[in-house]
Amino acid sequence: MTEEWKEKIIKEKLGGKRDWSEEERAALARSLDEELEKRLQGSGGGDGRPKDAWTEDNWKEQMAEHPLFAPYLQEEGAVEGEAPINPLSEGLAQLKFDPDHSSPQEVAQNYKDEGNLQFKYKKYRLAVANFSEGLKQQCPDKELNAQLYNNRAAAQCHLGNYRSTIKDCEKALELNPDYMKVITRAVDAAAKLKSWDEVFAWCDRGLQLDPAHTKLKASRLKAVKEKKIIQRDNRRKSQEILKKKNEEQSVVNVIKNRGIKLGTSHLKGSSSITLEDLETHHPAAHVK
Repeated sequence: MTEEWKEKIIKEKLGGKRDWSEEERAALARSLDEELEKRLQGSGGGDGRPKDAWTEDNWKEQMAEHPLFAPYLQEEGAVEGEAPINPLSEGLAQLKFDPDHSSPQEVAQNYKDEGNLQFKYKKYRLAVANFSEGLKQQCPDKELNAQLYNNRAAAQCHLGNYRSTIKDCEKALELNPDYMKVITRAVDAAAKLKSWDEVFAWCDRGLQLDPAHTKLKASRLKAVKEKKIIQRDNRRKSQEILKKKNEEQSVVNVIKNRGIKLGTSHLKGSSSITLEDLETHHPAAHVK
């Protein structure tokens, strides 16, 4: 419509003249711009946009009315999957995911794409569900299956399911042993679990592929530091327990040296006496 209007204006302005000076051309261009601006303002608001144009303020409402975008724009607080399914979306879904219309590889790819979209909108449980459905197709493409495992691991990690994340990373590496992204993801999940031995193992596996990998080297150094802290704390705890035990035994020895006869320990198979054995076990002596 706009092109027809422009052609009409040009014919009216130009007439039959062909030899135009630069000044005349510039004046004509300004005139056309002014006419176009007036025409646009007449079809919408004062900013030159049509009344039904998408803006920064109304884009969400506009998308919510669109049959393709509506399922992904639920109100805040709504449960995932509550959005109504319209006929167009349902028909497209059948074409995308129906094994009668697509090969296992195509269906798996479609589930992967759908999962990626849900992941983008932070709907991680729906993303996990889609990646799982993609893996159920058992398509022959190992690389695609490895990507599905990796993507599901990423979604599981966002949900805090770190052990499931590591399991999916292991599955992905069975299909693609050089999948570095999977290794770094497993390192992060193991670190969240504070399973430093696993961090060592995953880092070493990745460093075999890339000895200069900065993140893996840093993660391994952190794991070494954290494990040393744990070992130090365990040693201190053991020393404190031993010290307390020795102090108690010293008290028991003083009692024995004063000629006080002690019975046997309440622990089966133990002949040594502890301070706990000397405490009263009468119910009335215990504070409730």
